[in-house]
Amino acid sequence: MNKPDFQKGVRVIVTGTTQWAQLTPASGPNKMSGKFQCDLMLDDSSAKELESLGVLKFVTIKNAEGQEKYDVPAIRIKANNPPTMFTTSKETFDDYINNGSTLRAACLIKAWEMLGKKGLSTYINQGVVLSLSERGESPATDALFEGVQVTAQTTTTNNEISNDDLPF
Repeated sequence: MNKPDFQKGVRVIVTGTTQWAQLTPASGPNKMSGKFQCDLMLDDSSAKELESLGVLKFVTIKNAEGQEKYDVPAIRIKANNPPTMFTTSKETFDDYINNGSTLRAACLIKAWEMLGKKGLSTYINQGVVLSLSERGESPATDALFEGVQVTAQTTTTNNEISNDDLPF
């Protein structure tokens, strides 16, 4: 078997659970990176495939201290433009992908080098939303406000604070 050439890119198909998915026109790109991206918590077979390629430890998301960010193997898949997303009935999917949804993604793992640093990035080309979880937000419940003295609505919002009031 030939050694994978990550300079040219190696194609893989991975499956996992989504976190912070911004892969569709509805969600738009990530505001910080400007890329369409998603943290994907890999299922066991996908983690084993990346391990067999010898890249799992290089593409796993790490925090600022260099430790794995999540309790399970997770990779960040990204693209400059929205990748083509599908439903399981092969229809185009352009809506929000909620946290906890299951996604299968056709990706390209490619080596990069910039300013003396080297690494691997995982780029998503296409994906299939295998299961879409419900949005985690829910309206305020009675239990949330139990024991709270409800007051009249205020007219000032955080957006109305002038720049002179800011401590920086």
